[in-house]
Amino acid sequence: MGLNKVSDSLHNILMSTIGKGDKEDRFYRFIRGHVPELDFVTEYRGKGRILDGGKFMYSRDENQHQKAIYCTFTSLDIDYYIELYKLLHKKLEYVNDFFIIQNDSKVWECDLETIEIPVRSEWHKLDKVNLKKVWRDTLGCRPSRKKYGNRNGGYPTIEDMKMQLVRNSNLPFKGMESKDLKLDVLEPKYKVFKLDKDVFIESNLGEIRALFEERTPNIQPFRPYGPIKDFYSHLELNIFWRHYASEFFYRISLRGLKCEISDFDCIIDDGEEKFSFIEIKQKDPDGKTNNSTAEVDNDKNNWTLGIEMRRLLWWLKIREKIGNEHRYIYAIRELDNIQNRNPIGWKYTLFEKFRNQIIVGSERNGACMAPYRIFNDYNYSFDHL
Repeated sequence: MGLNKVSDSLHNILMSTIGKGDKEDRFYRFIRGHVPELDFVTEYRGKGRILDGGKFMYSRDENQHQKAIYCTFTSLDIDYYIELYKLLHKKLEYVNDFFIIQNDSKVWECDLETIEIPVRSEWHKLDKVNLKKVWRDTLGCRPSRKKYGNRNGGYPTIEDMKMQLVRNSNLPFKGMESKDLKLDVLEPKYKVFKLDKDVFIESNLGEIRALFEERTPNIQPFRPYGPIKDFYSHLELNIFWRHYASEFFYRISLRGLKCEISDFDCIIDDGEEKFSFIEIKQKDPDGKTNNSTAEVDNDKNNWTLGIEMRRLLWWLKIREKIGNEHRYIYAIRELDNIQNRNPIGWKYTLFEKFRNQIIVGSERNGACMAPYRIFNDYNYSFDHL
């Protein structure tokens, strides 16, 4: 099975689970946000073993008592995570349970499964006659009474024509709304384990879901803005599949749970029970390019890079809890400018250093800003820190 089939299935999953927002811009920000994380893992050349980041899932009851679990989906041997989980279990007393999910399938071993996901299309209306014309012209299809029967003049049903256009074109139209849209996607196989007395024991998905209240998933927009494979075409198939399987678990298997989520983008096992916890973003420096004139200010002392205040506070709290003997790194793939968004290299700093260098009064759109100069060039390893 090739990359096209896998990526088309991931395209269905992600397109059906995106929240409301600024339409195309929000979609592309969401999709391309995963690319630097995968590239970081692929390009890393350090001595430590690179581990998949995990997610903290939180909820509160009516008395504001918090319940929290930590959960990692990985294609690695779960024994690589024992020391990390023992550390988190010891230091994070507010986390009730620790789960790890092991990807147990390869892409060529999976078959297409039909799943139902609540979605809402947001397209311009087409009447019945024009829909048939668009279906013919866009997809190159012809009516066939032998294939589709006589009821609709040799055409598929209205809903089927719309779905074929959803899956195979970028044409904007509107009209269909369904709480049970059926999508054909590849369903990966996985095994669930739970930390118990410093060892992993077998568990199941139901044990995770039982910890949180269920909520009816919102009807979400389904937006046909092009195949995701354009963003991931440079990746090897096995790397893409690991990402696909992880997204399936978090977005489909855990869908409908009433909880908040925070996560580690990446973790490096540096050995001797030391770890590096890494937040990965891609940004263009603020102050580098004038958005109105497109002129570039070559004085890097005027440039800044930022992070959301909420995210920064979360990382500083994690650092406080887990301990200063570990590293907490903010890695940024630098972009040339906000229009082109072409990667030109990597930068990094420690969260402690970022906190100490925040420019007072520099908050922009809820982000804390620090000088560009405090970020070092990253050459695919943190060994010199």
